[in-house]
Amino acid sequence: MGICAAGIRGPHRHAIYCSLVSHSAGIRLEDTRWATFSDLTIHSNRGIGIFERSGTTANVSFSNLAIETHLLTGHWWGKAEPIFITVGPPAGGKSPEVHDVHFSNIFGTAEAGMVLYGDEKAWLKGITIDQVRFTIRSPRKEVAKLAVGNFDFRWTVGTLARAIFKHDIPALYLRFVKGVQIDGLRLDWDEDRPNYFSDGIECEDFRDLSIDRFESRAARANANLATVSVLRRQGILHREQQSPAWYRRFSQGWRTLLGKDSLL
Repeated sequence: MGICAAGIRGPHRHAIYCSLVSHSAGIRLEDTRWATFSDLTIHSNRGIGIFERSGTTANVSFSNLAIETHLLTGHWWGKAEPIFITVGPPAGGKSPEVHDVHFSNIFGTAEAGMVLYGDEKAWLKGITIDQVRFTIRSPRKEVAKLAVGNFDFRWTVGTLARAIFKHDIPALYLRFVKGVQIDGLRLDWDEDRPNYFSDGIECEDFRDLSIDRFESRAARANANLATVSVLRRQGILHREQQSPAWYRRFSQGWRTLLGKDSLL
């Protein structure tokens, strides 16, 4: 069955054994709680999108999914992210919330990386990424000339300048997040890697990040790129799987275990 599941709201929403096809997001959630999505295939511009401006999305599970994304031109929201979560700034006295969202046993190919982007006054909390594997590939050349190397936060941001802006594309980008747990994540780069593809994981403004059994590398051999790039952090728990050079930020290598910095 081919459907587009965009625009899901409310509690107790479930989808199972479907093929979802869309020029927008295959699954789009807002103000959604106690929901499950399993055994699905998704072919879309943006795979899974969670957006919050004033409501709460929480206690949501995605499992056993195959996702393929393609970057499209035109006015479609999204830049081919397989998983995308964002919240807007608090408005009208109400703060948006996204917490306790779980991704497990998910694989596929994408033409951009995953994005988890909170707000400085409304952090994403308790996101779990378990046994997830994606290969990041370059978009078609005719599309790449028009729409690549950007972040797209339409719907949740308050200004046009912040809606779409130029940004390097890591395989996973995290900002304003707390308590993210990553276990068994593998991110591969296809052979054709444009210059805007960057780090394996890029993290900014985060707390209590746990990484276990992570496999990836930077998109290119470049002194300013890293397998994991971190900035403004408080607490990383990493169980060593690779060499100490795994962590690098510019010319200074370091790691943080249980909140205490340790030079590499």
